[in-house]
This record gives sequence, structure tokens and C-alpha cells, in this order.
Amino acid sequence: MMDNQRHNGQPVRETVMRIGAEADSWHARINEGPLTPDEARAFNEWLAADPEHERQYRCGQMALREVLLMRGERDLEDLMRPTVYERINSALYDAGQWLQTQSAGRIARAGFVTAAVSSILLVSFFAVQLGFGPEQMRISAPASPAEPLYETKIAEIRDVTLSDGSIVTLGAASGVDVLFTQNERRVVLSEGEAFFQVEKDPDRPFIVVADNMLVRVLGTKFDVNLGAKAVGISVLEGRVEVIRPEGDSGVMRDSDIKHVLTAGQKVAAAKQGRVQPVETVDVENVAAWRRGELVWVDTPVRDIIADLNRYSPSKIVLANSEIGDLGYTLALQADDVSRGVRLLASSLGLEAKERPNGDIVLR
Repeated sequence: MMDNQRHNGQPVRETVMRIGAEADSWHARINEGPLTPDEARAFNEWLAADPEHERQYRCGQMALREVLLMRGERDLEDLMRPTVYERINSALYDAGQWLQTQSAGRIARAGFVTAAVSSILLVSFFAVQLGFGPEQMRISAPASPAEPLYETKIAEIRDVTLSDGSIVTLGAASGVDVLFTQNERRVVLSEGEAFFQVEKDPDRPFIVVADNMLVRVLGTKFDVNLGAKAVGISVLEGRVEVIRPEGDSGVMRDSDIKHVLTAGQKVAAAKQGRVQPVETVDVENVAAWRRGELVWVDTPVRDIIADLNRYSPSKIVLANSEIGDLGYTLALQADDVSRGVRLLASSLGLEAKERPNGDIVLR
């Protein structure tokens, strides 16, 4: 029988149901607003007390996000404020770091079945609270935890103010995931480009993750572009460390710091290759896209096309991959992508043809 199976000396079913109720209570409290220092300490102690606490809390988070996603992107933003996401992700990140140092035991299979039932009930509860009828109560796989919390569409630019006061300006078709903890502020750039205006906090460095590169700062203004084959980093103001961690330990060492950039400097790091030498850049061109100007100086054609595709309703395809390695300089308005295609075609001796599906092929 399920009750005869034990977890920490208690019947599994009763334990899982109790933990589920506690997780629901913490979800409700965190959604009300920032925790007090005493509450934050109690919450961290609760997460650290048992690996099942973190697992149940994660299940609840994913279940709630799934219900919100049923309503579409606009309602997701209205109903689940970014600051709430940041608080939830912060708690989960801290718990994950703690769990890596512990030897977690396994709970009997019956416990997982009970937890699954609890998650379904939680989805049902939130669905009723948000006004779903029976025809909308279709349970599907939870949304991926890695899904960006802030996204933009093609040709859209968006300012996001984080809970610490830092501002992230997302370029077109871009996405970031925010993970704030007591020790650091971490933002993952999953696609596209973003400009960061970081509030100073000596006790919590601000780290941007882009592919296999890290950018670490205390307070500054800089741009990160996740290109087709490289990550580009440009500094408008302040000082940043460009880091590529070596090995699988997950611990950053001094030797991992490849460059220290200051205002008017940039660097490119190949996703599969070395970090390039530091170059000088006109500060007026750093994140010029924020004012509607797209500027590339001696930039690989493939990266220019990758950027153009974030502003173009029609996909632009380069048929000859060798041309993609050529450096090219170009400047145009963000709302005139077609001009960029014409200039590339004429300058490189290419022909632009439109496919039946609307794609534009340069060959």
C-alpha cells in the first residue's frame, strides 16, 4: 500500500500532499509581492530542508505557466508580471545550487504518482481562477523552463525594467531569461540582441550568458549580439569582463577571463573557436538599432543577414555559404530591410530572387 512506503520516516502519500500544500502557500505568498527578510530566510530554509520541496515547487510553477500560456502571449504578460518570474526563478536557482552539493535520495514511485495528481489538480485550480471552461481544460506537457521570459517579435524593440532597476532593451526577434539570486544577477540571451543598462550592486555582479560566453559587470552599459556563428560584445560605458569558462566544473577561474573591455571597445567570440582580439568601435554605433539605425562595420555577411532577418517579414537566405565569411560595411534604417538586400546583392554580384513561400534568396 502507498501509506506503507516511507519518505523521511513518514508515509509517502501524506508527505507529498503536505509538501504540495506548503508549496502552494509559498506560490501564493510570492505572487503577492516581495518577501520580507524573515520570509525570504524561511523560504530558503524550506527549500533546503528536502529535495522534494524544490521539486514540488517547480511542478507548481510549471503548471501555472502552462495555464497562463493557454491564454496566449498577451495575457501571459498581463497576468504573470516579470518581477514574479524573477522571484520564482531566483528561488529555483538557489535551490538548484544547493541540491548540487547534497546527496538526494529517491522517493518511492507511488510518491511521484501522487505528485503528478497534485500537479493536475493545481492546473485545474488555476484554470478555474482564470476563468477557463471545461472545453479549455486540456492538459498538455508543461512549457519548457528554458523558454525566454521576455521576448520580442520581428521588428519589435522593447524595454524591460528588471527588479534591481537595470534596464534591458531587447532588439527585434530576441529573448532573455532572468535568473536573480542573492549572490548574482544572471540574464541568459537565448536569441537575437540586447542592450543592458546595469544598476550598480557591488554585492551582486550582473552576468549575461550568450551561448558559451559570459559577460560579467557591476554597473555599465553594453550590447550583446548572438550572431549566426559568433557572439558580439560592445561597450558603451563602463567596464565588462568577457569570460569563456573552460572545462565542466562550472567554476569560473581567473584564466577564463579572455578580455576586459571598456567604453568604445568590442570583441567577437566564435561559438566554435577562439575569442578574437579587442577592436575599437565608434560609441555612436553601439546598439544604434535602439534608435532605428542598423550599422555594421566589416561584419561577416552571414551575421548581417541574421540581423536583417530579425527585422524582415520575409526570410533572407544566402545560397553561397562562402560569401557569408566576407566582411562588409553597411548602414540603413531598420524599416528599410529591402534596401539592405538590394545593396548586398549589387555589391557582392548576387541576384535576389523571391521563392513562392516569400523567402528571398541571394545567389
